[in-house]
Amino acid sequence: SMPALQWESASGATYWLQIGKDQDFTDIIVNKVLESAQYQAHNLENDALFFWRVKAINSSGMSDWSDTSWFRLSSNSEGGKETPKACFLTKLRIKK
Repeated sequence: SMPALQWESASGATYWLQIGKDQDFTDIIVNKVLESAQYQAHNLENDALFFWRVKAINSSGMSDWSDTSWFRLSSNSEGGKETPKACFLTKLRIKK
């Protein structure tokens, strides 16, 4: 199953999410602005490592990119074990 990514919400903010295949985000496969502080990944290939980061955006500006987190999708789902949910909680501070 695909992981549900979650992060700390900031009031009145939208979130810019990037998922990439490398830590430098030169090979980006998801590049979205989201209304809520979560994203259900889908259509990602198995047996691959993915890196992700998020920033908060509101009327006064945007935060820095969060710390980069990663998750690996594994194709061996014997026993119906779920891929561990990747999730981190980082204060996304908007820079005035």
